[in-house]
Amino acid sequence: MDEEVGDYESPYHPGDVKLEDRAVEGLRTLEELGWPLIVVSNQPAAAKGIVPLAELRAVHERVVELLAEEGIVLDDWRPTASIIRRVWCRSCRGHVPCRKPAPGMLEAAAEAPRDRPSIGAG
Repeated sequence: MDEEVGDYESPYHPGDVKLEDRAVEGLRTLEELGWPLIVVSNQPAAAKGIVPLAELRAVHERVVELLAEEGIVLDDWRPTASIIRRVWCRSCRGHVPCRKPAPGMLEAAAEAPRDRPSIGAG
């Protein structure tokens, strides 16, 4: 919980997940335009061990469930490699391609093969 604004930085538990206002509307518009629906996530709390990886998977499943209730199906979900490997690069300073604000995770998602048109970086 971000105490300053009284809101979660990101959900840590499935019960904390809620869809933002107009999210479904925006996803439907993208779908109608033929864009792939891809989630790119760099959840540092999981990589740092603050939240167990199983909880992050449960959060993912809850997001998928809420979207499905609205008729939205994601084309891909791409977590950062640090989550997958359970490592956090504490010494990483400066430009790191898979961390904000660098576009590395978005570029990797754009390059992934799929049936729909791909989102280009740039």
